[in-house]
Amino acid sequence: MVRALDFGDRLMGSAQSLRAGLLVAASLCACGPQAPEYRDPLSDLTTASSATVPADAAVKAGPKVAVTLGSNVERFLKYHDEGNAYAASVGASRQLLEEGNPQYLINGSIDILRRRYPRIISVENLAAAARERVTTTLVVDIQTKAGMFPGDHTTVDLVVIAFDATQRPISRIAARGATEIRPYAPPRIREAHDQALAELAAKANRLLN
Repeated sequence: MVRALDFGDRLMGSAQSLRAGLLVAASLCACGPQAPEYRDPLSDLTTASSATVPADAAVKAGPKVAVTLGSNVERFLKYHDEGNAYAASVGASRQLLEEGNPQYLINGSIDILRRRYPRIISVENLAAAARERVTTTLVVDIQTKAGMFPGDHTTVDLVVIAFDATQRPISRIAARGATEIRPYAPPRIREAHDQALAELAAKANRLLN
């Protein structure tokens, strides 16, 4: 999680990239790493369910704000790393591999929160937030689904769940990006990422105070 919470830290449509992309897609379907089984974003953090949290409720943050990662981020990172190793072995270009880098989404999401709360800190989990006497904790979760063949959609779902000082979940802010896999064209993973980040930024500006 240290790597994922590092604050510091377009695919060119060439025929070579396209061939590599199609090869990787077919290979991953056949014998590459299995896509992660996503869970409730809060399943590893608390007994609360994200489905019960009010959607898009305004958040008035306290004086000390922290961010931590939801239950699916580490699964996404592991899947990406395993997928990268496998895809590289079947000839995917570095540019193609970087297109779906989850760190882009993690850093982008945290940067959006940092623009709202410049003094935001990172914590390991909700228990650490309690020890730090954090008054508002924001849990960032990411779920993606990669389109493999023409007509499929690549989707990105970003969720930020806000907790108050008593660690009661008070708002669930969700954003989505999606692109369709087109015949004879390279995938547009980064475009889906940017859509989700843009929607999250717009909601953050409106709801996070």
